[in-house]
Parts: sequence; structure tokens; C-alpha cells
Amino acid sequence: MEETKTEEALHSFTVAEAKDLVDALNVVSELINEASVKFTNDGLQIKTMDRANVAMVLFKYKKEGFVEYNCPTEETFGLDLSQLLKILKRIDGKDKLTMEFKDMITMRSSKKKFTAPLLADLADKSQEPPALTFKATVKAKGKDISDAIEDAAVVGESISLVATKGRFAITAKGDLNSAETDVVQTELVVQDESEVVGRYAIEYLQKMIKGAKISDEVTMRFAKDYPLKMEFNKGNVELGIILAPRVDND
Repeated sequence: MEETKTEEALHSFTVAEAKDLVDALNVVSELINEASVKFTNDGLQIKTMDRANVAMVLFKYKKEGFVEYNCPTEETFGLDLSQLLKILKRIDGKDKLTMEFKDMITMRSSKKKFTAPLLADLADKSQEPPALTFKATVKAKGKDISDAIEDAAVVGESISLVATKGRFAITAKGDLNSAETDVVQTELVVQDESEVVGRYAIEYLQKMIKGAKISDEVTMRFAKDYPLKMEFNKGNVELGIILAPRVDND
């Protein structure tokens, strides 16, 4: 009887295929190595800044996406994502995966079982995103955005997102050369201004755009001298990344 009570109080979830969760966490781990994972009544959430305080990851795996989901109380657990992913990669991506959280984290598939420590110092460090109002919103294919970022990376360390009514381009300038790519959009909204230009570090954008592994389409929201928010949503998985603007020292 005591064992039954313990199981009922356990925070846990089960996904039908491990690959879905691993793919999502791989993208998150591009920006943060450690994360505060919160069990809520709606599903799992991660709201964590990177160590440089330049980017913030907002990740949600909705309750409906789990085969089983047990959240007796809302609680946050600290995870070492890099170590966790090394373990999860040893599980067949097509296998059902159960993860249990208590004093340790336990991962079970049909044939394997792993345990790993939780990070107690991260248990209470989930952060809330700032309230932001953007001037431009662009929806486009992730591959098109990724190609444009790579074009820009050939000539510079930062890029400019340029949105006007009817046109969206990604540009970059080096000492002697430049790059400019027009991106086809499925949606483009520019508010209050005839042109909106936001400037951001390519190093971070190259990591952020890997969210295209989750969704073929990316939504980008930005303004001049203002953070950029990239969003990748597909089914029960939502990923948002907020990036600080590039600041010139000259």
C-alpha cells in the first residue's frame, strides 16, 4: 500500500516515441546546457536564460502529447541537458520512453533503464519572459531562413532583418563585402513604420534556427534595437527563443 502511494505522488511522463522528445531537447541544448523543467497542469515547461544572459529559451511540451502524464503538484526540477541527451541517445528513437522525477531522474524504455542525478540548485530558477511588443512579424520556411543566415555568415558576424510592407530580407556587411537575401514569406506584418530593421548575432541565430527540426515554418518577431523572438510550433511542442539585439561598441 505504501508503494502505491509513492507511485501516485511521482512526477512522471511517457511519450510514444523517444525521438520526438530527444529532437526537441537537442534544439534546446544548443543554447542551454542546464535547465529548470517545470511540471504544470498543462504540461512540461522550460523557461531558462543562457549563461551569457543573451538568449532565453521558452519550451513547452503539452500534456496532450504524452501517453501518460502525472503531475501531482506543480514542481520544478533541475536537469543537466547535455548529460541527459547522452543517455537518451542510447534509447531507440521508436521506443516508448518513460521519465520519472523524484530524488533522481529515471528513464525507462522497453529494454533499458537509466538513472541520473537532478540539479538541486536549479529547482527554483525557472524564469518568466519579459513583456515585449514587436513592430514586425514574419512567417517563413525554416530552410529559407537557415540558408539566408548561412549566406550572411560568409561575410559578417551579425545580420540585419529588414522588413518592409511586401518584402523581407536578411543582410550582412563585412569590411569589404556584403550579402543580401530576399526571403519568401507566408505572412508579413509591419506596424507603424515603413521599414523595420533589427540586428542580431549570427552565432546565436545559427543555433536558434535549428528549431526548424521541430517545425518547417518559423515565426520571427522583432523591432529596431529590440529583442528578436523566434517561434517553432508543431502539434504539442512549442519552442520560443528570445535573443537580445546586437549592440555596437563603436
